Amino acid sequence: STQSRSSAASDVYKRQSDASLEGRLPDALETLRWALSIGVQPAAVTAAMARGLRSVGLYLDLRSQRMGDKQLAQTIGVSPWKLKSLNKQARSWSKAGVARAIRLVNTCDAAVKGAAVDPDYALESMLIAIDEARQA
Repeated sequence: STQSRSSAASDVYKRQSDASLEGRLPDALETLRWALSIGVQPAAVTAAMARGLRSVGLYLDLRSQRMGDKQLAQTIGVSPWKLKSLNKQARSWSKAGVARAIRLVNTCDAAVKGAAVDPDYALESMLIAIDEARQA
């Protein structure tokens, strides 16, 4: 059914984005390849990465401010239970690394929307470059 396919695709974006943000590059690449094989649109992958990076970046900016979890989650735009995951992801990121990764996603987004000959390759290259930005 369309609804179960949509739900499965949503889960794939989240799993791939989380794996990449947590530094699990082999898992991120495997999930990406599987997603593309079942027809997930490349632009949906870049959108999921952009959302994940935005959340990590906001978490890095706001985590030292004196606000409760509920207010922090609301400011970032995530559910309160997502803060634990963001905390785990943010440990291996710097603000500069997140900024660099967002630029990589923007470049890849343009590539998969028409500028690239091979969108699948552009996405894999993006994940590898994001992993390098995470470690920088």
